[in-house]
Amino acid sequence: QNAGIAVIKVMLTDSHDAYAPAIGYTTLTVKPKEVTVTSYVYQKGDDSKTPVTEAEYGTLTDLEYGLLYESVNEKDKENYSKSIVTLEPVPLSESTAVGEYDIAINKVTKETATRSVDPFMSRNYRITYNYSEFEVTKAELIVHADDITVQYGFEPEYTYSYDGLMEWDAIENVFDETTTPNISIDTTMTGDKMYNELKPGEYTDALVVSGVREVDNYTLVYADSGTLNITKGEFEIALTVRSKEYDGMMAEVN
Repeated sequence: QNAGIAVIKVMLTDSHDAYAPAIGYTTLTVKPKEVTVTSYVYQKGDDSKTPVTEAEYGTLTDLEYGLLYESVNEKDKENYSKSIVTLEPVPLSESTAVGEYDIAINKVTKETATRSVDPFMSRNYRITYNYSEFEVTKAELIVHADDITVQYGFEPEYTYSYDGLMEWDAIENVFDETTTPNISIDTTMTGDKMYNELKPGEYTDALVVSGVREVDNYTLVYADSGTLNITKGEFEIALTVRSKEYDGMMAEVN
């Protein structure tokens, strides 16, 4: 019933008692069965459990993990479910970075079990663990040029906003001095004039964002130009009027 080497005794007897019993021995070798256990990944809610091999950064909580057993008989499958030890695929964490990974398989001791045996140590099987490959691909980070208002005669402070940043990431860790988006004037929206040539007014979609296209874990998408609103400048006049005796001349005002 189990894998191994058995010595079989064969004895022949003569029902007429004319011959003495003949005894012989032979051996029977039952080799362990080759079994492959393969991990796989599928989309949460997919009843068919169709394997998938990649997912976008930040969407890993939408995944489920399973195991495929090849060449295991039904009786042993039932024993697996009752045994003290089971196999489980090792899931990727929610914030796993972009890259290629093997979905590992771990032995797990169950707190509630009806059998104390470990079927995965059985001499009946030689188990091969097949870790499936899975790729985490980059997510899109959308960067917008912000609308700004600046008074004529002053240099503007350009800013940008973004959508798609994962909650565990900090924007200062995504961008550095070489990858920070650049905000500039789109002269096609300002009559071919740079900022220092512009008069007060509203310049719709005059601010554009540009820069590198790839950073760690994200592909950058530059969208939504910003509006530049230049308000009129202000200045103050301070007057000093001196008193004098009427002499028919105009008073001096400083």
